[in-house]
Amino acid sequence: MACNTDTKTIAVGTELQNHTASIFLWDVRSAPSARAHYQEVHSDDVTDLAFNPANPALLMSGSTDGLVNVYDTRITDEDDLTLQTCNHDASIHRAAWLTPTEIAALSHDERCALYDVAEERTTGDATQDFGDLRTVLGCQYVADVTPKVDGSGAILGVGSQDRRMFELVFLAKNPSGEGWALDRDNSVGLPGAHGEEIVRSFCFFDEQHMVFTAGEDGYVKAWRPAN
Repeated sequence: MACNTDTKTIAVGTELQNHTASIFLWDVRSAPSARAHYQEVHSDDVTDLAFNPANPALLMSGSTDGLVNVYDTRITDEDDLTLQTCNHDASIHRAAWLTPTEIAALSHDERCALYDVAEERTTGDATQDFGDLRTVLGCQYVADVTPKVDGSGAILGVGSQDRRMFELVFLAKNPSGEGWALDRDNSVGLPGAHGEEIVRSFCFFDEQHMVFTAGEDGYVKAWRPAN
């Protein structure tokens, strides 16, 4: 599910049912019936949705069919509403807007790649591929990729059950050149995390220096990291 306060719109994606995975849009100010229903944009479960931070009419979706799509929700004809399709070639776990045109996609096999959906881009090929983050970051799983509200990048939440550790790694513009880089040197560790249980979700508040995590142990924890 994704919400946009500017347009008062809620977007919801469904699992594959009767050979169809749907996306519904509701305007919370109007009648309870959906104002839009997309039925042919994905061939498997919809796993993530996100509105564009600069243009609330643009909606991104990720699916276990391996695709990340971007739609113009102002277009009523479903055949014409998809602006760009990025083929990650693996089941999508999470997808996030890094900038108004750049997307980070994370698959269930922990591979992360970046895509540019600007109008001049004619293909949906990855502009940067980090590969398997378990190897790159020395972790066992990646919980999520969450954009920072100031537009400076995103935070990857990665964990290791064996080491009972959860870590926040900053994905930022590469200071030494083009593209993006994983800033492992300034990562924030949460020692102990949720023990040997996986952290399923996290959120952070930079101004308050607070992090919240939710784990498979059934607990929600609040952290104020020292660094």
